Amino acid sequence: VFVSRAAQDQVKALLAKLARLPIVTVSDIDGFAEAGGMIGLVEAEQRIRFRINLSAARQARLKLSSQLLKLATIVD
Repeated sequence: VFVSRAAQDQVKALLAKLARLPIVTVSDIDGFAEAGGMIGLVEAEQRIRFRINLSAARQARLKLSSQLLKLATIVD
């Protein structure tokens, strides 16, 4: 599920509803991964990077590829 900036006010409620479901959550909202989302997209050095919240992925019982994790900044 991609969470747009338009839904920024509802992020916490949305993440609470999806927390234990096997659904990947992705957003470009600042601090998304730190707030409990799985993958947060960030711009750094004129590139799109991503942060992964491993706790959120484990809670949803999802396994992420080691190749994906090598490219990400891990947030726990």
